[in-house]
Amino acid sequence: MAIQQMKGAMAALFNSEQHLLALPEQVVAVRRLCVNPNSDLYDVEETVLKDPAFSGYLLKLANSALYGTGKQTCHQVADAIRRIGIHAVGELAMIYAAKQLHDARCLDSNIAQRMRLNWQQSWSLGQVATELYWQHRHREPAKCRRLDASDILTAAVMSGVGSLAVLTAADQVITRSANDAGEDETSLPALSQDTIEDMLTLSNKYLQLTLQRWGMQDAYAQALVKPPIEDGEFHFTHYLWAAKLSTSPTSELGQCERTKSALKLHGVLAA
Repeated sequence: MAIQQMKGAMAALFNSEQHLLALPEQVVAVRRLCVNPNSDLYDVEETVLKDPAFSGYLLKLANSALYGTGKQTCHQVADAIRRIGIHAVGELAMIYAAKQLHDARCLDSNIAQRMRLNWQQSWSLGQVATELYWQHRHREPAKCRRLDASDILTAAVMSGVGSLAVLTAADQVITRSANDAGEDETSLPALSQDTIEDMLTLSNKYLQLTLQRWGMQDAYAQALVKPPIEDGEFHFTHYLWAAKLSTSPTSELGQCERTKSALKLHGVLAA
């Protein structure tokens, strides 16, 4: 299939809302509770317990170095939620869902490989951004008071959702084309890496579309794709941009003095 034909089929898939990049029902329910100021710990616990895998994920995190160093081991989900915090549980539910979507089976082997790389890059970026957040928190606690490390990690993972959406859609188009033609899926040649990278130029477009369908504000997606400016307000995604600069200093972004200046002005990068 030609690249333009592939892109057209992907666009049709999104426009028809048949694209399968949907959040698991339990994740939606957990997040809805966590953003509701009237929810309490036991409301959240009841919903979390309906998904044993997510329950185990929260317990593991609560006892990890991120939340549990030097503390008594959590054995109950309620204790894990109490330690992590209801807001953070809502953010971690999104990360958990994104990881599941990255782990979905792909027909095309090169797409599957690029999917794994996308997750690794997003997660690594989140770790760098989180470290910058903790450094900034010690210097300027007032700016960070309403933030949690999970906000920063989630932003990094969400920044990779556009690529996830493109890769998932491309694999679905290949599968459907093979089925319609009555071809043996296992005999199809894998897409070239150049073709995959070409399709990934659509990532920002599909990032915004996907986050809209996940119920996230347009401003959130905009903050993930537009670098900060000097006269703009401080935003927690600035840690993400600072992490991108730290990990790719020779990239096009790394050469943008305006972005560097804005991050230094907000104290996220050292002057």
